Amino acid sequence: MIPFGTACGSSDEHEGLGRVRFGHTVVMVPGDRSDELETLVMQGDLDKVLQSVSVEDIAEVWCRYTAQPSSEHADDDPDWWAVSFAMAAGYEQHPVVRPLLLALIDAAPNDQVVGDIGAGPLENFISDEESDLAWLETHAASRPKLAAAVAGAWVAGTVSETTLSRLERIAGAPLDRPRPREEWSAELVELDDATRDAARLIDPEEPLDAASLAALQRFLVATRPPGATEADEPKNG
Repeated sequence: MIPFGTACGSSDEHEGLGRVRFGHTVVMVPGDRSDELETLVMQGDLDKVLQSVSVEDIAEVWCRYTAQPSSEHADDDPDWWAVSFAMAAGYEQHPVVRPLLLALIDAAPNDQVVGDIGAGPLENFISDEESDLAWLETHAASRPKLAAAVAGAWVAGTVSETTLSRLERIAGAPLDRPRPREEWSAELVELDDATRDAARLIDPEEPLDAASLAALQRFLVATRPPGATEADEPKNG
């Protein structure tokens, strides 16, 4: 495994690696290997990524990327591979998810990054699964930043009320809940209905039938920016 992270003040040098100061750690950035790591993530070979870098390394790079203002993110940011890895691991429910969440929390340099963990990797992890909830309860008891991240997760529409109550006890604060549908504006109701129809009817691997095309057109109308016209919308075919 490449020694991706070293303590500040270390004089170790590794060919092809750059040194970037981040918090109290000097993170060894794998230079042109960031493209290789991104490729491995895109191929779904997360285990091979973990043969090259540690979970702590991934967390340090993820936090460094997230701590930057979005205006400073380049389209080809060399740290993006770590963000891609976290998303892919969550989607695949890879065994690395739990240790990665703890590493992210431990590496988070400020409240903003803790909130981003809650609204990102942690939110994707949270479910009604009993073992996951028990794991959160255990580790949040000794990691206040994990409890704070739970408070920032938006999961009211995806878990049961019982689970939501448990999460609120973990967070030590009420979690945000969506307004009741009856309080929504007509435009928001239409957007929600159109989005659900489009998601249900459109299968990218199949040709669009008349019903799917109609759902897509409804979605485009519902999401049309103020002042835009039908002429501004993309045309099918």
